[in-house]
Amino acid sequence: MDDRQETQRLGRWLRPVIAVMAVGALTLSLLTVRQPVGAQTVSVVVAVAPFADEVNLRDDLARWTSARLIALLSKKGVQVIPAAQMVSALREVGLRPSDLVSLASNETLAHQLGADVVITGRIIRADLDHEGTFVPEEPPSGPPEAFVTLRLRMMVVVTRRVSYADITGHAVGGFFGLAHAADQALQQYVDNWAAVTGP
Repeated sequence: MDDRQETQRLGRWLRPVIAVMAVGALTLSLLTVRQPVGAQTVSVVVAVAPFADEVNLRDDLARWTSARLIALLSKKGVQVIPAAQMVSALREVGLRPSDLVSLASNETLAHQLGADVVITGRIIRADLDHEGTFVPEEPPSGPPEAFVTLRLRMMVVVTRRVSYADITGHAVGGFFGLAHAADQALQQYVDNWAAVTGP
């Protein structure tokens, strides 16, 4: 048997082996790439901007609310930019929280931070109401009820897809009641995080 016949015989034997190896490699790559249903394949980086106060004299509540949302999302396992890094990035790009009404400013901030999602928020209601009616000359009886409504906007940077959510929380008490009401509203938002960020 000459060299040419030997090469042809070897080629006929190797062809199915190479084909099987190629199919095996392809199957292995598909198995490693494919994730179980519901598994998160890519970690999304979220930036929560400082909240804006639209009810006057609630700046302290606005600061607390944005910090609380960062904490709640982090606790849920979401990768969130730390508040201090957010403040530095705003300063570096020359933006204020009130400037983040435009999508272009959100994109600028996201690129500065390396974020995939930007959440901005506004306090649109922060009230303390007393139950029932009372005579104006007499002090109200019982602790006041606190109501806080937050308007949240989330932008997915790569697609510029925007979604909105108005959420209201309710609690009893003075300033701490307002904080508890805001916390209740944020808990609702975070509990629905999968639905909020879904396709």
